[in-house]
Amino acid sequence: MGRIRMMSIKVTDNIHIDDLRSLDMVNIDRLVHKGSGHREGKNTTVWETVQQPNEQGFIDRHIMYVDLSYFEDKIIDYVERQHPLDVQRIVENWEVPSYNLVKELNTLGIGGDKRCQYSVKIDRDGFVNSVVIMTERNCRYILDWVLELVKKS
Repeated sequence: MGRIRMMSIKVTDNIHIDDLRSLDMVNIDRLVHKGSGHREGKNTTVWETVQQPNEQGFIDRHIMYVDLSYFEDKIIDYVERQHPLDVQRIVENWEVPSYNLVKELNTLGIGGDKRCQYSVKIDRDGFVNSVVIMTERNCRYILDWVLELVKKS
């Protein structure tokens, strides 16, 4: 993996935090871990992330977790079918981090967690202002696909 960097993506569309929350593959401020032997809700651990109000008294930042299994076929198709000659380079350089995580390739100690995490900054009315991605592990492509799904609904 290369150097870790932070990317802030400005969101100009009217996307409400509840629109993101309504997507099946998205959890806001809750990390749900389905343990081994997961069956009918058993062996599931949920961590609630505690968000603090800002100086004006409202919570302006949320953590969004996206389950990669929803996009697994799309991720593989994007890398293997659209870039068949570049797969090795993409994996080695973590150019599509979700591909490495889904395929459990070159994870360099990250483990098999198949989720991406984003910091979502909102305004007083709950509309998304920007999304912060801490790369190498969290994927810009997944974020784009999630935002695209919200815009279509």
